[in-house]
Amino acid sequence: MEKQDSILFPVIRYSLIALGTNLVQSGVLNAAQLETVVGAAMTLGATAWLIFNKKYRK
Repeated sequence: MEKQDSILFPVIRYSLIALGTNLVQSGVLNAAQLETVVGAAMTLGATAWLIFNKKYRK
């Protein structure tokens, strides 16, 4: 699974960077709104990761 992790996380990271850049450039979001969205996504992701680790990776 480590090989998959090493491939998967950069793909997700660069996809999110491209998505955020496109949303700001197209005018859908401004930089302040994007920061709020990124903070919320990081909080939800961290919470989900902690729950996953607690339940499935003892």
